[in-house]
Amino acid sequence: MGLGDFEQALHLEIRDQFESACIVGYLFYWKQAIRRKMISLGIARVEVAAAMESGVLDLFTVLPVNVLQKTGIPFVIKTLYRLIVPTEADRKEKWQAFWDYFVKTW
Repeated sequence: MGLGDFEQALHLEIRDQFESACIVGYLFYWKQAIRRKMISLGIARVEVAAAMESGVLDLFTVLPVNVLQKTGIPFVIKTLYRLIVPTEADRKEKWQAFWDYFVKTW
């Protein structure tokens, strides 16, 4: 079982047992898990570094849950893609795999 499998299983189990619970963790560990996933997907380290900058992925920690899917994720993607401009097909595929993971897991 990979780290991503554990994260997803843990989140699902917590939500199953405690439906109204708000899952809160440490920003460091959250960002570390996300960074590891990006690296495991083969995303270039310079792009990973851009995503980890203040004001990019960490925006998710201050957005209300009810706006994440519709406006939060698209806003963060635009913010990130202004920094890295993923134009090559393989780079786009890697980022799409990351966003699929992000939506499914977090």
